[in-house]
Amino acid sequence: MSAAPERESKAWEGSEVAFSIFRADRQAPLPMREIDIGNELWKIEVDYRTGPVLLVNNRVSGLAAQIRTIPLLQGLILPHAFRAILQNLRPSGESEWGDNWRQFLTDLGVAAEAQDPNDADSVDEWIESAVNAFSDLNKFAERVKLFGNPEAADV
Repeated sequence: MSAAPERESKAWEGSEVAFSIFRADRQAPLPMREIDIGNELWKIEVDYRTGPVLLVNNRVSGLAAQIRTIPLLQGLILPHAFRAILQNLRPSGESEWGDNWRQFLTDLGVAAEAQDPNDADSVDEWIESAVNAFSDLNKFAERVKLFGNPEAADV
């Protein structure tokens, strides 16, 4: 049995999250790729030449579409994905893809880099500040309360 073909799209494209984070004229910095990743549902893969990719398991039919549209899944996945990306973000000038993410941080109102990139506590505080700003902007908890969990209605 052969694996399903890979499909690539942009995370958040066409969803409510996309329009609250990115201007219409900018490409989302996180591509989403559907691929067989065993029993994991999603993970972040970072290629230091091309940047991060959100890998979504193609064994679970419709998962990528659900991530794009269901606030509960967005709130469970995207802040942690963002945290993983920031943990892999290299200092300015060391990667082309990093510039897009630093601009994204600036657009969020967060410093583009940790105050002291050599101090683990400083880096952790910067990452938490960025993830909090990202989550506040997207109002994950509020959207889940507002829209509920559509799957719960089917039980």
